[in-house]
Amino acid sequence: MAAALSKAQGAMQNAVMNRTNPHFKSKYADLSSVLDAIRGPLSANGLSTTQTMHIREGHMILRTMLLHTSGQYIVSEYPLPMTGRPQEMGSAQTYARRYSLAALVCNASDEDDDGNAAQAPKNGNGNGHHKSAADGSVSVQQLRELEALIEEVNADTEKFCRFLKVDDLATLPAAQFERAKQALEAKRAPQ
Repeated sequence: MAAALSKAQGAMQNAVMNRTNPHFKSKYADLSSVLDAIRGPLSANGLSTTQTMHIREGHMILRTMLLHTSGQYIVSEYPLPMTGRPQEMGSAQTYARRYSLAALVCNASDEDDDGNAAQAPKNGNGNGHHKSAADGSVSVQQLRELEALIEEVNADTEKFCRFLKVDDLATLPAAQFERAKQALEAKRAPQ
């Protein structure tokens, strides 16, 4: 399997970045672009992928498998938010499928921002670094929690910022974090 994957990766081009994330202003490859980039080289080398959904201990899991004609395989699992709304679940599944497939076969599908988005968003001062929680704004961890909730409930970030009366989530005062979190959690479908 290792030899086949090596050959497939050597033949693969990175997925075409054909979409733009309006919140982060970054480019990414949608699921079709990732599939277009990997299917041919995988198939030509006896490799295929499958993605299935499982419920484990009350949590939805996306299971991505890379299979070889020899019977060998590699499995990757990605947790998904539980929601009663089909559109939200579909959105979360598509996101997870895209990232899982790209990671499993080592294909780039996003712009490389040198880890800046994982560390901290822009705070409006142009340097790309988040102000510390000492200045009264939410911490990076709180910000990530809000962003995950926004994605889970499929909320519009710009509208949510207007509701909170802030220009950007990174400038949200820490004192308003619980209020913002509760407002997003209220949008979850009843379970």
